[in-house]
Amino acid sequence: MSFVRSVFAPAVRLSRTPRFISRTLATQAPLPTASTSTSTSTPEPLSEGVVGGVEGLAAQPVFPGGDMDVTDSVLKMLESEDGLSGETNSLLSKPISYLPISSLASPNPTLPSPEELAVPLPPTVFAQPLRRDILHRCSVYYLANLRQGAGSSKTRAEVAYSGRKLYRQKGTGKARAGSAGSGTRRGGGTIHGPHPRDFTQLLPRKVRQLGLHVALSSKLSSGLLRIVNDLGEAQWKRTRNAVAALADDKAGVKDSMYEAEEEEQVGEADEQAVNADTSRQVRFGHPDELSILFIAGPPTTEKEYSDLINMARCVNNVPKVEVIPVEEVEAYEILRRKWVVLDVRAVEWLEGEMESAGLAGSEVQAEVAGIENRPVA
Repeated sequence: MSFVRSVFAPAVRLSRTPRFISRTLATQAPLPTASTSTSTSTPEPLSEGVVGGVEGLAAQPVFPGGDMDVTDSVLKMLESEDGLSGETNSLLSKPISYLPISSLASPNPTLPSPEELAVPLPPTVFAQPLRRDILHRCSVYYLANLRQGAGSSKTRAEVAYSGRKLYRQKGTGKARAGSAGSGTRRGGGTIHGPHPRDFTQLLPRKVRQLGLHVALSSKLSSGLLRIVNDLGEAQWKRTRNAVAALADDKAGVKDSMYEAEEEEQVGEADEQAVNADTSRQVRFGHPDELSILFIAGPPTTEKEYSDLINMARCVNNVPKVEVIPVEEVEAYEILRRKWVVLDVRAVEWLEGEMESAGLAGSEVQAEVAGIENRPVA
């Protein structure tokens, strides 16, 4: 599915600026990471109204416009050893409040941007428990609907032969034979061959919606989800520039032999410092192993639309890197890519979708349970 061939409907364009970007006063707030964490201890589960596992966010002063001063909380989080990294169960047990914004224009797009912004994530979308059954049903539904079912073959009644018996039944010394279109003869019809059929499956909208939310929650808990202000902010000119900005630097990839020698020569403290310095140069992976899904929200201006088209064209030739509108994203597409990057408009669209449906996360779970338990006629 190509973003370049997709056209954003004007009816879904936002009529206001995103209302949930909050400016923090911290320099850098750590993101949940899957590979750069060096601690083995298990952090406390995140609770509602907590930023990065630091309590007391509700007591922070609120400025006009809804901005919140979370300086003390974020600084405590920076000083803590674990930060936002944790196990999947502890991260999904309670809703997540805020996630620092990254920037594709930054040298380190997987780390918080220097703009000091944070995005509150709706718990109904990003704090769903893991449901493997729902993810399986959504994946089977998506893949089945991709099948064309156009395979066709001719039977003995459709091949260009008459039904005349080739020769008499007895007295020739040959095996008995019927018409030339028999499936046992060369050039005859196909026996039990494929015929055009419809593989379309039906799945309730609420089940598909829940599957999307479970997939996003799983990526967030794994530390493989990032949010940027705008996907077109990097202003890449060519595919070469996009790969250079997304792939790891050569200096950030440590050689295994060098690691073994370094562990013998340096102490534990020096080793942690080296690992921390190396992690700052790591981005989305090796150039040959990039796997990223960019989810774009509806653009509000012509410039935003043109920047998205330019960004999609730059990454169009990169294998396993896709740009998809948020209206067309499915759970399977999120699961088949390692990293997921959303812009702020996509997060707001997902939250608005839940509000328009008028259902909370628990209500959706109950509705899905009712669908699963519905007797089959």
